[in-house]
Order: sequence, then structure tokens, then C-alpha cells
Amino acid sequence: MGGIFCASTIAMLGFGLRYNHTFGAMSDLAMGGFLAFVAYHRFALFEKIKELAKGYIILIYILGLTAVYFQAYGYPIRIIVTLFMAFVIFEQCFASNSLVKMVRFKRISYLGTSTYGLYLLHTISNFISSNMLSKLGVAKFNPYFADLVVQPLASLTLTLILVYLSFRFFERPFLNLEHKFSLINTRRSE
Repeated sequence: MGGIFCASTIAMLGFGLRYNHTFGAMSDLAMGGFLAFVAYHRFALFEKIKELAKGYIILIYILGLTAVYFQAYGYPIRIIVTLFMAFVIFEQCFASNSLVKMVRFKRISYLGTSTYGLYLLHTISNFISSNMLSKLGVAKFNPYFADLVVQPLASLTLTLILVYLSFRFFERPFLNLEHKFSLINTRRSE
């Protein structure tokens, strides 16, 4: 995992590769694998994050969101953003002193059933919404508002629409075929 993380980071920084391809995202995947390993084996790091005080959690969120902001303007701090996103997932799953557990919000936790679709389609939505808003000239009036509010909301909206359409017209029909290919009959006799 460490080798993948290092190779991906070196390729992105050293060779100027962008995030728009699988190799650019390998550091994110390696970090996710590392944290899954830590959580599974319950290392000391796991216990420290689990019992982290609210003040430290707030500080990490402020620093992480600041890093996300600066990354949007081309600063090469992908590794910090990756660590922050990993922390958010870890904190939401395990921390006992979380400010807010997103699982309490039914509509947001419903998105958890679509995580694979969100993962697959978010980059397409980012690309489309970014280009569309650029052509519309939205950033001319207030570039910070456009980058931090309008573009993320447009991308999220488009992603959710694509995820719904994908599930409705592709995934659900295949899931309905599951019983025809199963070795064990999972349907109840009626």
C-alpha cells in the first residue's frame, strides 16, 4: 500500500500528472486500504482517532477544508486532501466524540446505498459541470463563490441524477436477474 501511495504521489507531483485518471487516484485507494487495515487490526492509531477530543476534530476539519479550498486553485497538496478525506470517513465511522454523525440524517445515509454509483459517476459530473459553468461564465462575477458553492452543487446535483438513472435503468434490471443465475434459490416460495 505504501508503495502504491508513494508511486502515485510521485507521478502526480514529479511528472505533473493530473487527477483525471486511475493512477492519479491510486493514492486515495491506498490510503483507504491502509485505514481499513488499521481499523481491522485495532492498532494504537485507531484508538487515538476513536477517542480524539472534539476540539481536535474541529481543528482537523478546519485545516482539511482549507486544504480542499487551496487544492481547487492548483496547489499540489493532494496528499493532505487525501488524508483529510480518510479522516472524515474514519471519524464518522469510529470516533466517539463526533460533532455530528451523518448517519442520523436519513436522506443522506440513503446515499450510502449508492456509493458505487457515486464513486463511478462523480468525476464525469465534475467534468461536465465544470465545463458547463466555465462556458456560461459563472466565475466572472464571483470566482470564489462559483468554485466553492456553485460548481460543487451543480456537480452533486448532476451526480445524483446520473446515479438515479444508472440505478433505475442499469443496476436494477440486472439485480432482478439475480435469481436466474443463483446456484441457491434465494426467493421465498409463495
